[in-house]
Amino acid sequence: MSRGAKGRIAIVVLFLLIVGSGVGIAWSEPARVRFWAWRATAAADPAVRKNARLELLAIGRPAIDPVLVGVYVREVRERSKPGTRVATVWRAPIVGHWDDRDIIVQYHDDGVDVISALMLRPDPVATAFERLGGSRRVVLLEQRTGWRDVVVSCPLDEATEARLHAEFPELK
Repeated sequence: MSRGAKGRIAIVVLFLLIVGSGVGIAWSEPARVRFWAWRATAAADPAVRKNARLELLAIGRPAIDPVLVGVYVREVRERSKPGTRVATVWRAPIVGHWDDRDIIVQYHDDGVDVISALMLRPDPVATAFERLGGSRRVVLLEQRTGWRDVVVSCPLDEATEARLHAEFPELK
């Protein structure tokens, strides 16, 4: 084999190694979290933001903890309307299932039971946030006739509490 052919083969092999490692880095979990968090908060199209939040929440905790608050705050800002408020609540230890895809969760807010009626309005983003777990939650509540409905909730733990209190001063 000639010296020129060996050089071309070496260049091709080096190129393939560089491209292969670049693809590996691009598809790493931290890179995917950064990409979906950016899409979930910066995309102009609400449908794109919703799909990005679903992708991000599917990655799960603890990988998404650094971006969880920002994504949740954007979700609350998009869903807020007259008659809603942000509150800290405790989730009851019993989480029921209406069927395979719907969740019924009981919360306690100022001594009043609040039922999260996710089964009345299937919402994949709210369900994905709900599945993150945790008994102490920050929620967007909507006052309805005779009850309060949880629109979307997020775990409230040491990692998220300070940032959520900064975003929502009305939290206790």
